Amino acid sequence: MKRNYGLDLLRLVSMLLIVTLHMMRRGGVVSAVEMGSMKYWACILIECFAYCTINTFAMLTGYVYIRARYRFSSLALLWLQALVYTLGIGTLVWCFKPSLFSLQHLSCLVFPVSKNLYWYLSSYFALFLLIPFLNMGLEALNKKQTGVLLALLFIAFSLIPSLSGRDAFGLNEGYGTLWLIYMYLLGAYFRKYDVGAEITAGKALVAYVITSLLPLVLRLVLDPMQKAAWWPFTDQIGLTDIGSPLVLASGVALFFACKNARIPRWAEKPIAFLTPGAFGVYLIHEHEYLRTYLLSGLLAPLGKLSLPLMVPAVLGCAFGIFAVCILTDVARHHVFRLLRLKERLDRLEDEYVKFNITKM
Repeated sequence: MKRNYGLDLLRLVSMLLIVTLHMMRRGGVVSAVEMGSMKYWACILIECFAYCTINTFAMLTGYVYIRARYRFSSLALLWLQALVYTLGIGTLVWCFKPSLFSLQHLSCLVFPVSKNLYWYLSSYFALFLLIPFLNMGLEALNKKQTGVLLALLFIAFSLIPSLSGRDAFGLNEGYGTLWLIYMYLLGAYFRKYDVGAEITAGKALVAYVITSLLPLVLRLVLDPMQKAAWWPFTDQIGLTDIGSPLVLASGVALFFACKNARIPRWAEKPIAFLTPGAFGVYLIHEHEYLRTYLLSGLLAPLGKLSLPLMVPAVLGCAFGIFAVCILTDVARHHVFRLLRLKERLDRLEDEYVKFNITKM
């Protein structure tokens, strides 16, 4: 099957937006502007376009792995990739700023999954272990039955928690394995039944813009109402939670905007070159030491700029962080290739499976 460079582009765009989202909050931009000001709402607008990106990453996993060969060695390779940064950055901190390093924290650096050093990595590991069983379940259901399942999960996991403002089913607002499983099933459904093939990239992009703007518009309308004495509900409606219907719709729209996009031939090589480093951007800039001691509040001074200067400055800084991280991980990817780690792990897995089948 011909490579879909639109899906590769989606990985890159999603990760760039994730970095932007993190820099708005952890970078200190939002806290540096006056709440309710034009600059504040500009920050919220930028965030609204980025909330859906965790969903698109999980949808991509479902879209790929419903047809791809499942290998546990892929999980081992991902764990090694994480170790490069947990131990690598930890070692640099120990060398140059030993006061920040503690032996008690060493176990977190060695076991980033079980210690939940990165929430998405830990949740993804759990999802990956379930992929064969999720695929078997999808193969056992027809299109109508799968559609009903997804609709029921939408009601339980998205609609009810968003309208009630309460995490009734332990979804942690989408930051966990349960929600990633739902996104996986959705992406797999798109691939299995070729959903959305007729949607043009332009129409999907318009839908993405509209569904990203709606949470901001609704916040402007609902925020004053929810503070009023006559407002009958005590919990705020979840407009920008990862699992909210509008954020979910925004993610689906962005998914098809990129998937169905016509990528120029000149852009294919750069996209293919950068794509292997996409997940590494997350592992680097979300490392606990960098997040806490380097990136926290780093962009707060930008909140003091005028609105016309603040927005491009914030986006430019986010792109710079993204560029440094992705080029670093592309280099790591090529080192792994030189060491032929994937081939060695695949061969080890094949030998293990062959040995156990022979014993049986």
